[in-house]
Amino acid sequence: VQSHHSEDQSNHPSRFLIHPHSNFRTRWDIIQAIILVYVAIMVPFRVGLREPAVGNMYIFELTVDALFVVDIVFNFFTAVEDEDGSVVFSFAATAKAYCAFWFPIDIIACLPIDIILKLSEDQFGCSLTASCQGGEGGGGAGQMVKLFKILRLFRLVKLLRMVKFARILDRYQDDLFHIMPIIMIMRLLLLLLYVAHTMGCFFNYFSGEEWMTDAERTSVINGVLTSWVDDEELLASPSGAPVGVGA
Repeated sequence: VQSHHSEDQSNHPSRFLIHPHSNFRTRWDIIQAIILVYVAIMVPFRVGLREPAVGNMYIFELTVDALFVVDIVFNFFTAVEDEDGSVVFSFAATAKAYCAFWFPIDIIACLPIDIILKLSEDQFGCSLTASCQGGEGGGGAGQMVKLFKILRLFRLVKLLRMVKFARILDRYQDDLFHIMPIIMIMRLLLLLLYVAHTMGCFFNYFSGEEWMTDAERTSVINGVLTSWVDDEELLASPSGAPVGVGA
């Protein structure tokens, strides 16, 4: 009798837990989906093309990071569904389900790596006021510069947030059942475009002077080689000279 009473109580709506299909949760998921599109495009762009956010854009991106932290809190207060599709209003069940898989991924994706790097380079304050001098990391080809370039790649852990798309689709797959084939096709097309976008950003990232060998760097200085990044004719024509070679 006590067990049956406890089960009924766990299925009873609680004002301290959010219903997974409530209007509030739906609106929050829509906001998260829009932000995820921004993250998917801008994170590879900022890392690959060395275009850090400054001023208002940096404040906006800090706000985006804060919203993902808030989402972690909300996930601990969002009721879960059992195998039968019944909503279980239990803090213990909610925490257990979230920590079993999604929580570690969300924690890693929310690590403040960008803030740590800016603090280590003494650029956090000037990024807020858009008064930083020069780009990220400076020039040169020393081992320390390469180390900082590699450390910046850890900013890509933000892309782990993209798994939230799978969570959102899974939550609303019953409501989207009739258009699911269209969604799957669009997903594939968008994935191909996204891979192309990410690979292009990576290609640009590893085309900088700091990744050249001494022989390549000497050839560029002497005018024997021209980096594809600086070759205007190659960038203007799809049938230009081979990458990395110029007259």
